[in-house]
Amino acid sequence: MSFFLQALAQKQSARKEEILIEIYEKKTNPLIKRLILIAMSNWNCHYWLTDLKRKYAGLSEWEKRYFIGSSYVLGDEGKHWRSHIKSTWSPMDKLTRDWFADRMQRDRWLPL
Repeated sequence: MSFFLQALAQKQSARKEEILIEIYEKKTNPLIKRLILIAMSNWNCHYWLTDLKRKYAGLSEWEKRYFIGSSYVLGDEGKHWRSHIKSTWSPMDKLTRDWFADRMQRDRWLPL
């Protein structure tokens, strides 16, 4: 599944977005969900990321940490969200935020 998702993520299309959303909703493996989060973030799927932001409290630790990085794709909305929720973050979450902030300033995409 991991290999399939990485191959699927190479080129965006509406149908691929539908497939990834369907897989995300059915799977419980946090690594699979993380790969989908990466793809949807790199495709700038604001609508999906905004919806996922509302479910942040229920995400796995893997998903939460990667969502912190994905929030940079949301621009001002993500900035506001990060400033609002950062008081709940662990030191590792803050380290994750700092790493993603630096990465997004340089490259504007999220690494696999």
